[in-house]
Amino acid sequence: MIIVGVLLYLGSGGITRTSQRAAMLSATASAAGADVIGPAEIFRKDAWKPKGFVRLGLTLIIAGIILVIIYFVSL
Repeated sequence: MIIVGVLLYLGSGGITRTSQRAAMLSATASAAGADVIGPAEIFRKDAWKPKGFVRLGLTLIIAGIILVIIYFVSL
């Protein structure tokens, strides 16, 4: 439960199809001579954007810690 909570807290992030398409469009526009930001800048911004479930993750982490404490106290 604690591990699932940590994973939900961190969330997912990274380069998605949308950022790949934006980088492709940016590269095409810069090749045509337009003054736009390059694909490297788009990938740098989108490299890690965590989209976690903070409240759910913290709830599961705290619940897991409480369950571990209850387990050891009840022995």
